[in-house]
Amino acid sequence: MEDTKYDRDEEEGLDLDDDPSDSRDFERESKSDRRGRLRDFDPSEGAEGEDSRSYDRDHYSKSYSRGSLDRVEQEDQESEESEEEKNFFYMGVSGQILSGEFKDYDGLAIKYCFVSKGGWIMDKGTVVGISQHSFKSSGISKRIIWNFPFEIRYRSKTIKDWPQMVLYCSGKDFAGREVIHAYGNTHIPTATGRHTKVIKMFQPISSNILSKIMGFFKGKNPEYKDAPLVIAGAEGRELTRVKPNGLLRVSFQITIKEETDYEFK
Repeated sequence: MEDTKYDRDEEEGLDLDDDPSDSRDFERESKSDRRGRLRDFDPSEGAEGEDSRSYDRDHYSKSYSRGSLDRVEQEDQESEESEEEKNFFYMGVSGQILSGEFKDYDGLAIKYCFVSKGGWIMDKGTVVGISQHSFKSSGISKRIIWNFPFEIRYRSKTIKDWPQMVLYCSGKDFAGREVIHAYGNTHIPTATGRHTKVIKMFQPISSNILSKIMGFFKGKNPEYKDAPLVIAGAEGRELTRVKPNGLLRVSFQITIKEETDYEFK
């Protein structure tokens, strides 16, 4: 009888040599502890697990070293850029084309163009702009009012080749064609603060009567080719004939920010 019971227990997988208290302790073990043990268990441990962990450590150390190197290079680049920016000074130019006086013309528009060369770099703003067509006032002065704003900012390492502002006056002829009636230019003020400049305008004239008559019927007054560079550089102007043609009033507001090792005044 006892042998039969022993055989039945053995078939059911029970180990009679184990202490029954161990089974009770196992039953009392919480499910969370068992989940934790299962989560910590890695079947690939052993030689393969050690190799994988060493690979992870090497990969992490290489990634960390690469990231550190990238950060160092980025910091060096930022420091170089900051050092380079310290060698520049910045000049902000803003203002308005206020008014003009023209005896023979009315209904004019103003076009401006900033000309810079050498080491001057435009940082922000607008280089070229054109205003609305305005007409003479009904007062005694007969001024043409525009109040057209402009704004630009430069940066440079040198004061050589100081920027200039080139101005055009254009209007409609008898056939409704747009023609240029006058040119003018001025250097941007070198001192900070508010300035008002009176710019004398001039107009190229034909070299002979025949060219003047042909230009009148074709609606093409004598004009400069590449006018901003010619007027600002004064190259070839000695070969042209001009006559005075009105005045322009322009206000400037100048700000200068020094980032150089020397003082600029």
